[in-house]
Formats: sequence, structure tokens, C-alpha cells
Amino acid sequence: MADSKKKAPLNKRPERNNKGQFVNGNCGGPGGNQYAAYTQKFRQLLYDTVSDEEIVALIHGQMRAAKTNPAAASLMLGYLIGKPPQQVNLADAEGGPLAFGWMGKCPKAKK
Repeated sequence: MADSKKKAPLNKRPERNNKGQFVNGNCGGPGGNQYAAYTQKFRQLLYDTVSDEEIVALIHGQMRAAKTNPAAASLMLGYLIGKPPQQVNLADAEGGPLAFGWMGKCPKAKK
């Protein structure tokens, strides 16, 4: 009689251990994001290179552009007050309000 359990291919490393955790070396495992250190180094270089005065000058330039350019104004407002939340359409396929079979009736509690 054949063994009913499927055997993993010999060339494939297990992705998880017996606790269900990712094993070391797995792309989703404890090794983390290999680009995080590079990204942090790049950000630190930007912080070290740009002075507070230069950042203020960039903001003033963006504000001047926002007075005549709608895209620049949208960018500034998006950062100043935040983007509005996306609205959810609560309509059925015909555009009417959603209706559920139990609407208008309270289900009776079981005793």
C-alpha cells in the first residue's frame, strides 16, 4: 500500500519550522527587509546634506508654485491637511440603497 502522505521535494528547503514560524533565510522570514539598511543610510545622507534653511526654501518655492499651478496646490494641501478618505458606495447594482432580507424585521431571540 502506498504512503498517503506527500513527501516534499528533496531540493526544496522548508519555509517554516515545526512551530509554523519562517526559518532563517526565507524571504519572508526573520532576516527582514534586506534593503532597509540601505534605505536608512540613504535617508541619513539626505538628513545630513540638507539644512533646515534649505527645506524652508523648498517649502516656500512650492507654496509660490501652488498659487498658479493646481497640481502644486493639490500636493501642498495633501500634505498640509491630508487627503480626504475614500468614500464607499453603498448602492446595489441598480444604484438603489442596499437592502438586506432582515431589514425592517428584528429576528426573534431563541429561548
